[in-house]
Amino acid sequence: MISATNNALSSDLRSAKMNARRCLRSHLQGSFDLCDKVPCSDGDQMHLAAALNKDMVVFFGDTDKGSWHPWFGRYHILHSEPGDCVDVSIGEVWQKMQDFD
Repeated sequence: MISATNNALSSDLRSAKMNARRCLRSHLQGSFDLCDKVPCSDGDQMHLAAALNKDMVVFFGDTDKGSWHPWFGRYHILHSEPGDCVDVSIGEVWQKMQDFD
């Protein structure tokens, strides 16, 4: 009985997690629809912005830029040697955003 209950709870949690992801993507897409330019990290947000053909300033950590850069849209990649972008200044980000104009 406990195993069946655990399986049901596990299934419910997986379903809730998938619904939350769909909801988040829907809200994120709606937000991106309102933007011409998107600052984002090298993950799901970048791929969504690229699919929507948005101009992007992308913060890359230790991910391989050659393999994972955006496939669509115009973009600038900001990266630092440690791979965590802590030394990327707001001024650099602002300048890259303005370079699209």
